[in-house]
Amino acid sequence: MFMVFGAAAAKLDVSELKKRTSLVTTGGDQDKFKRLATTTFGLEERIVYITGITWEPIDAGAGRHKIRWRWYSGDTAISELKQTVNFTSTPFETIGTIPASVLGEGDHRVELYIDDALFDTTRFSVVPTPTPTPKTE
Repeated sequence: MFMVFGAAAAKLDVSELKKRTSLVTTGGDQDKFKRLATTTFGLEERIVYITGITWEPIDAGAGRHKIRWRWYSGDTAISELKQTVNFTSTPFETIGTIPASVLGEGDHRVELYIDDALFDTTRFSVVPTPTPTPKTE
């Protein structure tokens, strides 16, 4: 009889996690979601914040971590989402989303915290959605 016992992945300290990529882009259907970084969004768009994270060794998980996205309009926090996530393999991505209309027009930022430590921040703007010009014949 053979028994195999697996140990849970060791939890790496946040200082051992490295940012590989960080961008805000528009969300939407698969045809529109191309992961193209942008800094300006229309009120009708969904903002998607993607952060790629790596660590060593690459053949081991980094354990469970508390992550938090905090969305700001100017210096005022507007929204916050928290999750506990198992960082199973590297590279690992976190994806946070918010409708631009929730933030409103103006200058904004989003911050990513891992285990209550600020890991990344990105700034962007929301502008009015252009009114379509009526077609004349």
